[in-house]
Amino acid sequence: MIVNSHGGNVAALNALTTDLARELSAPIATTSLYSLPHESGAYAEILEDQKTVRHACEAETSMMLAAFADCVRTGRISEAFGPMSSREASLVPSLNLWRSFKDLSPSGVLGDARKASAEKGERLLDIAAELLATKLIAGEPWG
Repeated sequence: MIVNSHGGNVAALNALTTDLARELSAPIATTSLYSLPHESGAYAEILEDQKTVRHACEAETSMMLAAFADCVRTGRISEAFGPMSSREASLVPSLNLWRSFKDLSPSGVLGDARKASAEKGERLLDIAAELLATKLIAGEPWG
């Protein structure tokens, strides 16, 4: 099981999963730290202005504050906000035409990281771990 925490890795991990499973003749699975909570809507009760994870937003920044606070430029949090467009509309269009992330958000943020906290991050990470454990205990993805 490979658990991804960066949206930009999804395509590479999908290709890797197939190649690795064939090469090793083993059940290989990948998931995103954000996909299970996105499917369940579990983050919505914690986040103030959004229901899912976006780039450098309240959720991602909260999780980083909880896990790797020294990597967060807290002195720049006041600048950390951008468009509130939905993940589906902005990052997964029906026609896949590459665009620079700067075209989506000049600040690099989709959402509002100013509302982030380490406490929220702990709760979000706990939810992701619980959802993944539940899926694995249920026999998924291997059935």
